[in-house]
Amino acid sequence: MKDVITGVVLILLSLFGIHWLAPNAIEEVGPAPNLAMSPSFWPVVIFYFILVLSVLMTIKAVVVWAKNKTAVHENVNYRGMGKVLLAIALLVPYYYLGLTLGLLIASCIILAVYSILAGERCIKSISAWS
Repeated sequence: MKDVITGVVLILLSLFGIHWLAPNAIEEVGPAPNLAMSPSFWPVVIFYFILVLSVLMTIKAVVVWAKNKTAVHENVNYRGMGKVLLAIALLVPYYYLGLTLGLLIASCIILAVYSILAGERCIKSISAWS
């Protein structure tokens, strides 16, 4: 049932993005020589992909739910939820580091932090790829 609700919410968000957000928030300067170079093309394509995938997820969830109505509750693993929320929260300092230090240095720093968050403990490895 949770997948059905998530699918419906994603369908609504993608329709909001296609019909209101992309036309009103993305400014078209002039006609693009190529459709793929238009500023609104790729955001609209992504919104359509989200729409298609959320419709498929909703259909799959409804089919599974219809076959297995005896299940009372779903088993949810909240073990890694703290790391996920921390990783999302780290996007805010990454944004401000990108404004002050530049995107290259901020990306190197956040890559090292995300590597440590993912469980990498070897300093040589972290410093090699960041």
